[in-house]
Amino acid sequence: MRRSNARCGDQSACCCGACFVGRPLWKKKLRMGSLEINIDRLWNDIETLATFSAGDEGVNRLTFSAEDRAARAYLRAQMVSARFEVVEIPPGIMLGRLNPLSRSGPAVMSGSHIDAVPAAGRFDGIVGVVGALGVGRVLAEQRVALKHPYAVVIYPEEEGTRFGAVFTGSKAWVGELSPQQLAAMHDRAGTS
Repeated sequence: MRRSNARCGDQSACCCGACFVGRPLWKKKLRMGSLEINIDRLWNDIETLATFSAGDEGVNRLTFSAEDRAARAYLRAQMVSARFEVVEIPPGIMLGRLNPLSRSGPAVMSGSHIDAVPAAGRFDGIVGVVGALGVGRVLAEQRVALKHPYAVVIYPEEEGTRFGAVFTGSKAWVGELSPQQLAAMHDRAGTS
């Protein structure tokens, strides 16, 4: 499509904002309430998650460690307070889901991981999680009528720091890792 150069008074083209020839992208009658992310709450989530760390330098949060479990508990509480249904499925994938009234159809998913490499920065992985959570909070607070479920996903062991295999959670999600392969993974201490 080509962009219209029509002026606002031109009745042959849209005049209520951005448009492409004959197709308005935003009509006044379709506007909803503010769907802005609360930046202070987002920053608070980032700062809070950074406290779930072992060691003094950077963020140190190994998958299934005490710090990881504390971060997961915090995120679970945030999702529950925003009216998400929260479940964990093997191998530790956490899903927070907002359902439309019909409860049908494939979900729109967003998220990332919360495990960290040693002395990591506070944003790696968690920005994808808290950003997805922020979107879900706005959808719930504004009571947006969803056509499909919206899900926040937290994948475990994406960095591969503890068990030595990167993208473990996302590979398991898409069926690239079998339960037997997951059971065979061990950290340096022999924990599976």
